[in-house]
Amino acid sequence: MLPAVVGETMILVRTRWIVASLLIYLGLVSVLAIQSVESKSNKISGTIAIDATGSATPIKGKKVSVTATLHLDGDVIFQGGGVMKLTKLHGTLQVGTTTFQIDGGSGEINKFLVQGQVATIHIQGKKLQLVLYGAISSTEPYHGYYYAIRTTRIDFFSPQSKLSSLYFLSFSGGTATFSW
Repeated sequence: MLPAVVGETMILVRTRWIVASLLIYLGLVSVLAIQSVESKSNKISGTIAIDATGSATPIKGKKVSVTATLHLDGDVIFQGGGVMKLTKLHGTLQVGTTTFQIDGGSGEINKFLVQGQVATIHIQGKKLQLVLYGAISSTEPYHGYYYAIRTTRIDFFSPQSKLSSLYFLSFSGGTATFSW
């Protein structure tokens, strides 16, 4: 009788190991699935305000620069990997004594670059394009939390930044303020 008891015990032990292994496997699969769902919905949204003062240089004619001031507000969505999408940008661009209203702009902050066609401006029946290209000091997390980024330096470079074929724009030492 002793060999039969040992055989039944071995089958019982083997069955328990199989059940335990299966439970561990299913637990790991469910944890990985939850993490995958969380990472897809882990977009952080907020607002951004950009303020900068610099210069505007006419593209044609006399190359005498005038003071330029930029103010933009809009929505920002952090998408991970240092990428932020900017939408619903609106504000003003003042070049010398002329003020341009900005509405419906968009753009992207990708690692340390700010790029994109920010807005189309309609003034006196003309359609103008505002393009800004520059650098931001950091889109890396502060102690792992992107919503901890509040204010950082932003610069826009000439000749990539411009207002249609009218002006090259240059802004140095501006601020980008985030509210998460």
